[in-house]
Amino acid sequence: MDFRFSQEVNPSTYKTDGLADGIPVRVHRDFHKAFQRALQAQQDWSSHVRPLSGYQGGLGNKFSLMSVAMPECLPERLEIMSYANEFAFLYDDAMEAHLDGHNTQDPGPKHKSFFNMFRDGVMDRPNDSNWRPEKHLQARVWNEMMAIDRPRAIKALAGWAISVDVGSEYRARTNFKSLEDYIPTRVIDFGERTWYGALTFGMALSIPPVEFGDCMNLARPGYVALALINDLYSWEKERNAAKAAGEDFVFNAIWVIMQERSRDKGTGLLPEDAEAEAIATCRAEIKKYVREYHTTVDHVFHDPTLSKDLKAYLEAVLLMISGTLVWSIYCPRYNSKPQDSQHQSEMS
Repeated sequence: MDFRFSQEVNPSTYKTDGLADGIPVRVHRDFHKAFQRALQAQQDWSSHVRPLSGYQGGLGNKFSLMSVAMPECLPERLEIMSYANEFAFLYDDAMEAHLDGHNTQDPGPKHKSFFNMFRDGVMDRPNDSNWRPEKHLQARVWNEMMAIDRPRAIKALAGWAISVDVGSEYRARTNFKSLEDYIPTRVIDFGERTWYGALTFGMALSIPPVEFGDCMNLARPGYVALALINDLYSWEKERNAAKAAGEDFVFNAIWVIMQERSRDKGTGLLPEDAEAEAIATCRAEIKKYVREYHTTVDHVFHDPTLSKDLKAYLEAVLLMISGTLVWSIYCPRYNSKPQDSQHQSEMS
């Protein structure tokens, strides 16, 4: 991939907790624009939906997410992608709050209606007066994307719909027998198809239909790594939220590993060191999948049978791994304690 819109961040200015396998972190040159549009999304939600209190999204102390997760996004598309990503964080928090107030084993029609609000009708009913404020904000996002690049925006919307529809149903599942059983569900919930739409739209990539299956299969270890990175760094936040809501399950790899180890040891009681052991296992799995995907991308680079845009997409997922990892380490969303950095020091 030719790097036109980003620069490599000095590795001495951030930590990776030993999980990046040497993948560099790159930051978009227009990172300040990404920051401003994410902030605008928060302000719009506060003005039109409900005031935000204690909310932490994609902005960070050292990095904002989209500036390092999509460092080669076209400059003219970075702002709307940052707004859309912040909207996704707001939606995700709204979804979790909704689930906390419903039986996750039997969500019922109200639960389905909540998700349908975000899934249906943006393109066939572009301005419905009966929509809730959240839906109007979502429509604003898609209308702006459609004005920029209609074909790719349609595919991005389709990916979002799949993630919302399938992911919401999978989120209600709690009976995972093992980490191996959990991972396919988690990859879908993480938004594999949403990120496919975001990257192809943001970078104006065209993956030939004949390569789509190969694209998904080749990128999957990368998305497994991304999902597990998210689970590792969001664990404390999600565990505390589940405890506060009186839930006896956390949709997180660390929880699944703890339960799996408990069953393997033939007891319903978790050992005192179960959490630390599960965290160590999650870290080991991240290292394994990051290394596997890094090797895959290196091999694909030399394959003359694959299209240039497919290779660019796979490399973009690779950079998303290192960028998301470092953002996760420093971001207020997953860290209650201040990190050793200054806000928006992304060009260091």
